Order: sequence, then structure tokens, then C-alpha cells
Amino acid sequence: MTEKRKAEGLLAFLGARGRLWVLLGGLLAGILLILLGSGLGETEQSADTVYHEDLEALLSYKAQAQKEIASLCAEISGVSHPEVMLQLAGGTRVIYATDASGKPVSVGSGSSEEPLYVSIRMPEIAGVAVVCRGGNDPAVQKRVIDVLSTALGLPANRVAVTGK
Repeated sequence: MTEKRKAEGLLAFLGARGRLWVLLGGLLAGILLILLGSGLGETEQSADTVYHEDLEALLSYKAQAQKEIASLCAEISGVSHPEVMLQLAGGTRVIYATDASGKPVSVGSGSSEEPLYVSIRMPEIAGVAVVCRGGNDPAVQKRVIDVLSTALGLPANRVAVTGK
């Protein structure tokens, strides 16, 4: 029996009402897959992870990273007076300690009770722009992009270099 004949036989067997139920079931399965794929069913973020914005620490981290990247760029042949601008991905991430059941561990008692944190992680660098003397030269641009892509673990399209 050919595949076409099997399909026709199944559709004839199901009839009009059966086809409607198959269609509705497929539609429901599709909606469920879309919802699960969009993150509504995600439980990946655990209770011990909380995002926390500490502006002073974040600005200090960004300034230090920009200074280090500018220093690295100044060492590249053909580059002088580099200025660096970073794009960070999100804010600082505070990791809190949890007990065996996954609930945050607290220190202190009463109104002075605070969660115990394990570490603070700074955000990843999402992109970098460098403005420097010599930055209009394609060979210099390539060297700077290669160095920063490697050093920061960024794809080349996340590093921009231009001249002053």
C-alpha cells in the first residue's frame, strides 16, 4: 500500500470530526512548544541567583576595563592615543548561598537578617569601540580587532576601530 493511500485511508477513517480533533491537537501541541521555547516553562534560573545593580562597583569595573584595554591597544604597532568605550551585558550578578532544599541561607536574626552571598560576578563585555590615531588604516584596524577579539573572547563584529 502506498503512503498516499495510507493517508487517504486514515483521513477517511477519521471523518470530518476526527480531522477537526487532529487539527486542534496539532494546534495545541504547537502552542505548547512555542510557550516552552519562549521561556515560560524555564526553571533554569535557580533561587540562589539574584541580579543586583551596584552602580559604583559597576562603574569602577567598567573604567578599569576600559583603562586596561586602552593600555593594550597603545602597545599595538600603528596605534597611539587610544580611547575605549565598552558595552556591558547586564549588571552585576550576586550569587547567594543556599541550603540543601534550595532556600537562601540567612545571617543574623530579626530585622538585621540578611542573605549570605557567595560571590559577585561582573557583567560580560558585549562590545568595544576604539578611537585612536592610526585607526583609519585597515591594517591597524585588523590588528586591533584581532587582539581585542582574542583578549576579550568577542567575535570580530563586536569590536569597532576608527581613527581620530
